[in-house]
Formats: sequence, C-alpha cells, structure tokens
Amino acid sequence: MEDRIEPHFEAQLVQKLNAYCRKKACTYSEKREAILLTLLEIDAFTDAVSLWIFTREKSRVSISCVYSNLRIYVEAGLVATRYGDRGVMLYRVRGR
Repeated sequence: MEDRIEPHFEAQLVQKLNAYCRKKACTYSEKREAILLTLLEIDAFTDAVSLWIFTREKSRVSISCVYSNLRIYVEAGLVATRYGDRGVMLYRVRGR
C-alpha cells in the first residue's frame, strides 16, 4: 500500500463523499469513510474481497458493507471500475 497520500486530496475525497451522502440522504459513517480511505491507500485497482481484508485491519466491516459502499462510491463518481483478468470487478479511487 502507498504511504504518501496528499492530505488535501484525502480531505477533498471525504468532502465529496459527505456531499453525496447529504444529497442522497444516506447515512455517513466511519465505516463508509474507512473503506474509501483504505481504497485510497491501496493506490491500485483492487477487488472487493482484497479491499475488505485490508479494511478489516482498521475497522470492523462485513463484506456486504464493502460491496454496498463500493456501489455508492461508483455512483458518486469517486471510484473508477474495470474488469480484471478473471472477470472480477476491480476498483480504484479516481484521480489517484
């Protein structure tokens, strides 16, 4: 995982997530933020299961929580997707 994350980029990302949650009337939570910031730290396209494993080291989250939040991040335009070699969806924070 990448250690050097621009503090202003991380803050902007969290602000965008907050704004999206307010707009869609969804609950903003520490888990939602933790998953997104873990994906930011990975700094590469990754699958949901790997993201879940890395996030569990910091926060108690279920795999279903990771999947539902990834959907929200994609809808909010925060995360890009592509298919991996085996047809598995991969995710990465946009602008990283």
